[in-house]
Amino acid sequence: MEVIDNEPHFWFLLSDAGSLFLDVNCEHGAVGYNVLVQLNDQERAGYSNDGHEYLSKLADKISYSAPGVIGSSSEYKNRNVALRYADAINTAFSAWLAKESEK
Repeated sequence: MEVIDNEPHFWFLLSDAGSLFLDVNCEHGAVGYNVLVQLNDQERAGYSNDGHEYLSKLADKISYSAPGVIGSSSEYKNRNVALRYADAINTAFSAWLAKESEK
C-alpha cells in the first residue's frame, strides 16, 4: 500500500494491488476520527475523470455524512475498512512521511 495523493489535513489516497482507498479525516466539533473507504467503480470513474478535485468533494461528502457518529445513517459507515488495513496504512504513511522529509 502506498500514498499516491493527498489534501493536507483532510484526506489521503492510497493504492494497494490495483485498489484505491480514500482515508478521510472527519471532524465534528471536538471529535475527530479517520474513515478509510475502498473506492467503488463509480468513485474510481469520478477520480479518473476529475482527479484531485473529485476526491476533495467525495471526502467532504464522507465527512459531512458523519460515519463515525453514534446513530449515523451514513452510507460510508459500513464501508469503513480502516481496522482491516491498519498495519498497511501505518507502513504506507511512514514511507510517505520519510519521502516527504527528504524533499
